[in-house]
Amino acid sequence: MKPVKRIEIVIDSPELPELLAVLEREGVDGYTVFSQLRGAGNRGHRDNDEPGGGNGNVCVLTVARPGEEDRIVAAVRTILRQRGGMCLVSDAMWVVH
Repeated sequence: MKPVKRIEIVIDSPELPELLAVLEREGVDGYTVFSQLRGAGNRGHRDNDEPGGGNGNVCVLTVARPGEEDRIVAAVRTILRQRGGMCLVSDAMWVVH
């Protein structure tokens, strides 16, 4: 196993293309997108059960080498300030196989 920084970003689904473009510019070459999220936060409850899918939230999960997470988070912070959402960074271990 090797240590990594786990980065999770929750944003409104319409903001996803811009977020992915930012991650690509920062050299992130792998991620997972979770869609149809439900939850509550400072903007109230989000159910994502409106007809046609609505504008629910998505979560983008990626990893970075320790020390690289600050650069990625700084780039993502611009979107979060303008449009809301959240970003979590935590320690994790990558299982090498």
